[in-house]
Amino acid sequence: MDKKFLKTYFFCAAATLLIAFALWNYKDIAGYLAIVLRALRPIIIGAAIAFILNRPYERIKKILAWMIPKINPRVNDIISLIILYLLALGIIAGIIIFIIPQLGNSVNLFVSNLNEYYDNIKNFTVKALNFGGHNWWEEFGIEQKLLDFAKNLPTILTDLFTNIVNISSGIIGTVTDSIVGIVISIYALSQKKKLVNHGKRILKAGLKKKYYDRTVELLGMISTTFSSFISGQLTEALILGILCFIGMTVFGFKYAVLISTITALFNLIPFVGPIIGAIPCAFILFLDNPIRAIWFIVFIIVLQQLESNIIYPKVVGNSVGLPAIWVLSAVIVSGSLFGILGMLLAIPTTSVIYELIRRWANQKNGTPDYNNSVSKEKNKTIIIHSSVPPKNQGKPD
Repeated sequence: MDKKFLKTYFFCAAATLLIAFALWNYKDIAGYLAIVLRALRPIIIGAAIAFILNRPYERIKKILAWMIPKINPRVNDIISLIILYLLALGIIAGIIIFIIPQLGNSVNLFVSNLNEYYDNIKNFTVKALNFGGHNWWEEFGIEQKLLDFAKNLPTILTDLFTNIVNISSGIIGTVTDSIVGIVISIYALSQKKKLVNHGKRILKAGLKKKYYDRTVELLGMISTTFSSFISGQLTEALILGILCFIGMTVFGFKYAVLISTITALFNLIPFVGPIIGAIPCAFILFLDNPIRAIWFIVFIIVLQQLESNIIYPKVVGNSVGLPAIWVLSAVIVSGSLFGILGMLLAIPTTSVIYELIRRWANQKNGTPDYNNSVSKEKNKTIIIHSSVPPKNQGKPD
């Protein structure tokens, strides 16, 4: 019997048994994986921090090299790393000192004004529904429903507070892991070249050259796409939050810090995030003053147009290069399957898949890749120009 056939047969049989074993014992395997992931959490956090900070780290290095052309590369690395983490520490300190107390004040103000907001909603709804000679307010029992809601509101707030306490207790453990993760991220960024070279050597030792080249190219594409998207999305959310705060302060809207923070956080979710974030913000302002809520919707629409047409193209650009239908489908499907995290990472993940499908289709159809064709044309032009003999040379013998 053919050895190749036997090898394939045994491989398929082993894979089938392994899959059957995993399905039969999936609960135990999931428990073991959870333990392993919990142990690896500081390393995962450190790797994530290093990945997010890698792009600004490289920009700081370029700026220093431009300002001090003769700077030693190793000294540049160390100084850039110190500047990067000082800036990150300053941003975190600013959030803790300025934003979090303002958020607390906004929440306390909102809770203390709940009775007033109830009266505002009642008066607005009575005026809106009392038409055609009918008292729709009483006919539909709206007042009783609002009273029931107000009666249950303390319980709702208590449950919310309990959930916040539980989340906070979990965050304490995460903070400890984050401190270790920060140390790991500093090491990862300072030793980035060594770590990349070690990874390449391991891949080269375990893969054939053809598969090694493809794997390195794929990992490079994934790294570039995710890094560009995440850093751009964070920067864009920060800019939008600041602009929202400035605009709300200028126009005299209440809860400027709270609403600007909600707007910035939801803007991290591509495509549908700004729409989802505008709903609770408009509702908060509606409770205080329905007319102001309408003006806020107008303001947020103008701000989103500014973001879509000016900020997003400048900050994020065309780094993902996806058609709009792919973006919408990716966000909806990933959100339904994996929640908020899936919505956050939907676009860069889909972008990589889209690019792989595009390259595979071009290869199957014999269509040259655009980037490769451009580089070939450039090389061809260089060869043509370099092959022209100088004027003072005669014809070859």
